[in-house]
Amino acid sequence: KLYLNDDSFFSIMHINCRSLKKNFADIRCLLDDCCNKISVVGVTETWLTNSASTDYSIMNYSFVGKCRTHKIGGGIGFFVNQSFPFKVIDEFSFCTTDYEIMVIELHLFDKSSMLIGCVYRPPNSDVNSFLNKISEIINSKKFSHFKGLKYWIGDFNLDLLKFNSHVPTGDFLNTLVCADYLPLIKYPTRITEFSKTLIDNIFACNNSSTHFNHKPAIVMEDISDHFPILCSISTKSYIKNSYDSKLNCAEQITKSVFDKNKFYSEMQSFDWENFSLQCEQSNNPNIVYDKFAKVINNAIEKCTTFTFSDICVFIWIEMEENDLSSSFFSTVREIPIDLFF
Repeated sequence: KLYLNDDSFFSIMHINCRSLKKNFADIRCLLDDCCNKISVVGVTETWLTNSASTDYSIMNYSFVGKCRTHKIGGGIGFFVNQSFPFKVIDEFSFCTTDYEIMVIELHLFDKSSMLIGCVYRPPNSDVNSFLNKISEIINSKKFSHFKGLKYWIGDFNLDLLKFNSHVPTGDFLNTLVCADYLPLIKYPTRITEFSKTLIDNIFACNNSSTHFNHKPAIVMEDISDHFPILCSISTKSYIKNSYDSKLNCAEQITKSVFDKNKFYSEMQSFDWENFSLQCEQSNNPNIVYDKFAKVINNAIEKCTTFTFSDICVFIWIEMEENDLSSSFFSTVREIPIDLFF
């Protein structure tokens, strides 16, 4: 069985099911193995028709779906735990030849809300059309002014392992990162005898005043030729404790007081001109980034009083290597995670 941590108040899963009808029993068994603790399950490639979209029910879950009308295949939807009231945001839900999108808003136990978008982008469809629609949604008043957690989950059919060599994938990643969405999955989600690709992901953005810890995972289940992906979420704050990129470690703050004004003062008084000259003298971006991270972390340590315990987290940055397929995210560097979440 899969057990979520006791401190997790919410969890999100994505499954590319490649026919909900064919694999429904396996999906139901997977949720049973999770002890029905998965809050929301986004499903893509349901292959449903409108007449069949209400035939699939799982105890303690409500299902909503969106089906293709122009041809067979595709289809997206959500299984939502009935503990969470929700509604479909129709103005952000589409089913076209270039993208399939469904967005829901959930109401949590503390009366706050959360937005989750599920996406399926068909292979060989128009990437620019897809990016334009995603940009339109995330820059809309509803999304950009939303004070709370926001997620994009799904099968994007853009391999993040090749973000540095495939321009459309780089554009996709830049679009989301520039809007403060970070990818949480770092390893391949679809593996065949001849290839491995990272095309399924969970992107997270936090616009609330509360810090959250995201613990992503890839679930080794062969429901389809894509692995399910999962993220559990809890209200914890974190700060990095090491400058060794191979450790990928962080320290969990259990009690902290952070002086933002002092931090801003530290940043303003730092000799950035001299730092810039030192950076220009180095041809290695790894060394430059280590120096920058050390400056930021030193300032935060001066401005924060905390107690902590070890835990692992991951933050993505782009490095100079051309082929990151064997160890995407292995170039993790030490940035205070609470600057992001």
